[in-house]
Amino acid sequence: MILRGKTRKGKKFILRPLRCEESSIYHRWFSDPEVNQNYINPTDRPKTEEEEMERTKRLITVPNKYFVIEVEGKPIGVCAGPGPEKEGLGITIGEKEYRGKGYGTAAAKLLIDYGFNELGLERIESGAMEFNQRSIKMLQRAGLQETSREEKARWREVTADGHAESKFWAILHFAITKEEWLKNR
Repeated sequence: MILRGKTRKGKKFILRPLRCEESSIYHRWFSDPEVNQNYINPTDRPKTEEEEMERTKRLITVPNKYFVIEVEGKPIGVCAGPGPEKEGLGITIGEKEYRGKGYGTAAAKLLIDYGFNELGLERIESGAMEFNQRSIKMLQRAGLQETSREEKARWREVTADGHAESKFWAILHFAITKEEWLKNR
């Protein structure tokens, strides 16, 4: 299952490489405060469509790392898979109507399988802000376990259900080993 430049199929979606012509879609997703507040380092996000285009051009050059989650021809999100230089995993479902429907979990499982079986990794990690329950549940459903917690790691004003709360939030770290993955498949 080599992902370099190829499309891979999950049960309900495909993973395919990023496309420069879609950079305005990615920018729309990452400009959404509901999406952006969930990033551990949201200030790293491009501020303009031109910056997102340049970022997309750079990401395309990294083999086997960055993908679009596509459902019936429509891009619904993006993901960063594990790689030998950094075993991190990241999933963003940009289109609101597709959130909470299992696409993130399924994409995470496909990328974890790829990391262990194709890249030969022994451990895959990820992280989530403590208020990002959707991401935490997705990581847990994909088999990752919480390994540590950085208390008061990031100041963030978080808005949920019309309520804003400004404070320092913890970052939760998750991981799964190849042995755990194979045992629980």
